[in-house]
Amino acid sequence: MKYSKDKWDRILDKLISSTRSPRGRFSAKATYPLLEKKLFTNKPRRLFLRRSIAIAAAIAVFCIPAWWIYKHIATEQTMHIDALSEIKTVHLPDGTSVTLNHFSTLTLAKAFRKDKREVILDGEAYFEVAKDHKHPFTVKTRNMDVQVLGTHFDVNAYRRNAEVKTMLYEGSVAVKCNEKSALLKPGEMAVYNKSNHILRQKAIPDVSDYISWIKGQYIFNNSSINDVAVELSNSFGVNIVIPDKHLQQFRITARFCHGENLTTILTILHEAGYFEYSVDRNRIMLCPKVK
Repeated sequence: MKYSKDKWDRILDKLISSTRSPRGRFSAKATYPLLEKKLFTNKPRRLFLRRSIAIAAAIAVFCIPAWWIYKHIATEQTMHIDALSEIKTVHLPDGTSVTLNHFSTLTLAKAFRKDKREVILDGEAYFEVAKDHKHPFTVKTRNMDVQVLGTHFDVNAYRRNAEVKTMLYEGSVAVKCNEKSALLKPGEMAVYNKSNHILRQKAIPDVSDYISWIKGQYIFNNSSINDVAVELSNSFGVNIVIPDKHLQQFRITARFCHGENLTTILTILHEAGYFEYSVDRNRIMLCPKVK
């Protein structure tokens, strides 16, 4: 759409009067005639420059709010706590104790305080939250939020996992995934499936076995080999794949309570007749045992 010179003048005048600018001798009203005298010496250039200034002013109007939002967010500085290849326990300013599993990261604001107790978890962690009934403690993950007042619980939210899990050891927690929510009792677990978006609750027969990783132990009680592979992959930072669907669902019971390394664990399971395995750099393939 083309506008006449007078139309452009009116649009520009409205735009200038609508933006916030300095007052007095430096105001838009006082300085614009001087700018016009300096720049608009001929008609074609005058029209071009008017259009350019109008566009620039419009961009500024939209950019100022965006810049304010960015500046506001940037002031909320964060700190990251990485477990890397070890199990690490940290104590937060409110007295909460957090044990991070291998290759897990906890993020919190440097201004973390009692009136806003919020952390972000990537990986798995066991929380012993300091009680404060006025200020809930929130753990955020990519797919699940867990809110508590004071309790002991485990959150497993590794990115590569197909599911996000929260297991309650003591107290009570409220779990929320999108529009779905659940309230857990001690000995219960909430499991959220990332692909079908189903949230379900189930009882855990032995909660202490589930959090045995805190002591560097691996206890598998009638666990599928796929679940075993997922836990070992997360703990040792490797990629374990199982192409055979039947082998994925095969269930085993095993305990490794003496700090065994990955090679020892795989060798023992192999010798027990559960599977064959091969190693290619950082990738381990499990296959059915050859009879």
